[in-house]
Amino acid sequence: MMQLSAGLLVLLGLAGSLCAQPPPPTVVINLNLSPEKRWEPLQKAFDINRLKKAAGALIASQIPKWLRQAVNPIAMTLEKYVPQPYAGEIRGIASFMKTNPADVLILNFAYEFTAYCTSIVAQDQKGNIYHGRNFDYPHLVLKNLTMNVVFYKNGMLGFHS
Repeated sequence: MMQLSAGLLVLLGLAGSLCAQPPPPTVVINLNLSPEKRWEPLQKAFDINRLKKAAGALIASQIPKWLRQAVNPIAMTLEKYVPQPYAGEIRGIASFMKTNPADVLILNFAYEFTAYCTSIVAQDQKGNIYHGRNFDYPHLVLKNLTMNVVFYKNGMLGFHS
């Protein structure tokens, strides 16, 4: 009986390791870089063609064609509607992805309209801050696009997720 239990435990351990997800990539963002350049490290963490495909699938499944067309003129005069540094970041991401800034703008807001995640921020007695969140994205394509982000400014750690 002991051998059977030990054998089952070994099999369960092997099955668990086969199903284990690799940790998400870590992306370091230097806030001293111009907004147009600071998100370029995404190119090292993710295949740009895969990002474009995921973006296209998300937009096609959630955004009506008329809305996508209506956002194009807004994206052309982005700074009029979106303050800096965000407008520069949207333009920069669109540039290195070789896509339309309107699509990046739509994606920036798509999450707000479609995901209803619960988030909590807490601080312990030592001042450590914890952020917990469940990701109930309705889009399976986003499941494998999770990343850890580390923000630096003036050579010092500002924040990490």
